[in-house]
Amino acid sequence: MKKVCYLLLLAVLSLSACQKATVKIDDYKVLIGMSDGTLIVTPMADDAIRVQFIPDGIELPQLENLIYTENPAHQSISCSQNLRGLVYVSSTESNLRAVVNTRNGKIKFKDSQGNVILSESARSRSVVVGKTGDFNSLAVSQSFVTAPDEFLFGTGQFQDGYLNIRGLTRRLTQVNTQISIPMIISNKGYGILWNNYGLTEFNPSDYVVELEQGGSDGTSVTVNATGTAGNVRERRFFNDFSGEIEVKESGDYSILLDVGQSMARKHLLTIDGDTIINANNTWLPPTSSAITHLDKGTHKVFVSGSRTR
Repeated sequence: MKKVCYLLLLAVLSLSACQKATVKIDDYKVLIGMSDGTLIVTPMADDAIRVQFIPDGIELPQLENLIYTENPAHQSISCSQNLRGLVYVSSTESNLRAVVNTRNGKIKFKDSQGNVILSESARSRSVVVGKTGDFNSLAVSQSFVTAPDEFLFGTGQFQDGYLNIRGLTRRLTQVNTQISIPMIISNKGYGILWNNYGLTEFNPSDYVVELEQGGSDGTSVTVNATGTAGNVRERRFFNDFSGEIEVKESGDYSILLDVGQSMARKHLLTIDGDTIINANNTWLPPTSSAITHLDKGTHKVFVSGSRTR
């Protein structure tokens, strides 16, 4: 049976190569000082490494730890740095080690034989400082390289029907019938836990299409539904939306449908008349996803949804 190595990752910010990093072991952690913050690498077990980044000038809140149940202080740390600016971190008898390139900030994870298990995509990390209500917040993204024959599983319980989620866009929201867990497992023998208490977008979309609402098709239906107040009779009115998307290159694309409601009753998405998403039930999440092939050119999008009274 293949052994699985888990990489425990918190938001990591892009690092600069302007100056040589300083490396320090603090108890059971390795602190790597970069030009714009501190990268913290913590061997949690022989096959698990946690990575954190604290940007300069930003004070992170002290949140309750809901993930880690054991203190890694019993781990003996192995840490070294070479003249090429590479820092190697692992526990003393580890099957897994992190390799930090202090010149460009890129992190790779290798096994005991030196084989690369997982690598970040070049220059893929970013951070945006903003507000969430009255609170300061950080919106962080990070990408990793996957092999063409790789399968990825996880992120929780969803109604979209996908088991292999490589390349699929998902918004990890917690709603009735949907359980979001920001963790993936690869058939290549590793796992990633994105340790984040906020909203997570897996393979986030980089192209957004706002559809125009048409008139109601004039139909409605009255159904019995179960809500927080018990059984209720609910009347649903159906509405149509349409628009166009421009595809610059033929290929497989991930489509995420966002109905703009906390819960939905109907997901129907067609592109050029072909049905891409079609689901009807009492407890649909606000988003649904699918992967489809699109040729280069302009495509007509149609969405049908419902609202309740």
